[in-house]
Amino acid sequence: MLEAWADKGVVQREEDGLFFFGKREGDVYVLRSVEDGEPAGEVGRRDAKELKPNSGVRKLIATTLVQFQLNDPAPDRRRAALDALARNPTPDLLAPLRASIEGEENRNIRNRKEALDRLITIRFGSDTQTRVTAIEWMSEQVSLEARAALNAVLTTETVVGTPNAAANVAGT
Repeated sequence: MLEAWADKGVVQREEDGLFFFGKREGDVYVLRSVEDGEPAGEVGRRDAKELKPNSGVRKLIATTLVQFQLNDPAPDRRRAALDALARNPTPDLLAPLRASIEGEENRNIRNRKEALDRLITIRFGSDTQTRVTAIEWMSEQVSLEARAALNAVLTTETVVGTPNAAANVAGT
């Protein structure tokens, strides 16, 4: 249901207020039952309202679904969940990600989960040592994601003025 809503595939029939999965075809929506996916007829375009979540709601739906999709039997769904998590990492998804690593049988997906765990830990780790360990692991990686994660923890300070000739600017 949430996936269909995020994809703007849910409609509400005006006459009775019931919700259906709906696909617009010309001037009608072809309806399917939300309960079992069975065909439920058609309704005119003006006799139903398409539910369109805004981008914030779509983002919230995606974040909510990721924790279930990380363990989906289909590898493509697990990869899609990792892509979504990489686009919008949040600290609350760190535990479900870690829990999904142990049972992952696909070596490539497992490696991606472990890397993503470290990427998120660098940013949201609960203690310094855990973050440092993730940074040390990440320092050997060459991916764009790794470099972006490391850049996010670096800080810079603009120095204004001319330093003393004996000053160690690099050390500062």
